[in-house]
Amino acid sequence: MKKLKLLLVLVLLLTVSVYSYEDDVQHDNGYYYIIIKNKSPKLVNAIVVEEIYKAEWDIVTTINVDKTSNLKTFYKTHLICQENYLSKGVRKFKEIGNLIPCRITVLVEGTKVKVMAEDIEEIAKIYGIKDKEFLAFLKKVQDELVSILVKTASRLSPKTFKPMY
Repeated sequence: MKKLKLLLVLVLLLTVSVYSYEDDVQHDNGYYYIIIKNKSPKLVNAIVVEEIYKAEWDIVTTINVDKTSNLKTFYKTHLICQENYLSKGVRKFKEIGNLIPCRITVLVEGTKVKVMAEDIEEIAKIYGIKDKEFLAFLKKVQDELVSILVKTASRLSPKTFKPMY
C-alpha cells in the first residue's frame, strides 16, 4: 500500500511539473499565434525559420512587409509549402491553389513579438469543402503549422517549475 501511495505521489508531481507549450498557442479570427517576450524579432524569426525547415516544409519566399511598406518595426511573412502535401492536396481539391502557400508571419506588436500561422481549416470553410478525407488532410496540415508555433515557443519561452510551497 505504501508503494502505491508513493507511486501516486510521484505521478502527481510529474504531472504538475510538466508544462504544455500548446497552452501558449492562442487562436483569433483566422489564425493561431504565440507571443514572445524579451526576445529580438530577428532571433524569433531565425528560430521560426529553423522550425519550418525542421518540420520539412520549404519557404517559397519571404515577404519583407516592413521594407515594402516602409514600416519602422519588424514584419516578415514566410510563404511556406510542403511538397508532399501539395501533391496530395491538388489531386483531391484542384482549387487548393487558392489555399497555398501557407503563411507564417513574424511581427512586432508593442514590446512583444507575435508569430502567427493561418487557420487552414477556417479558410477551407470559405470554399465549402465537405469531403471528410480532405478535411482530415487539412487538419493534419493545420496541426503541423501549430506545431511550428509550439516548438518555437518551447525554444524561446522556457518554462520553469516553481513549487507553490
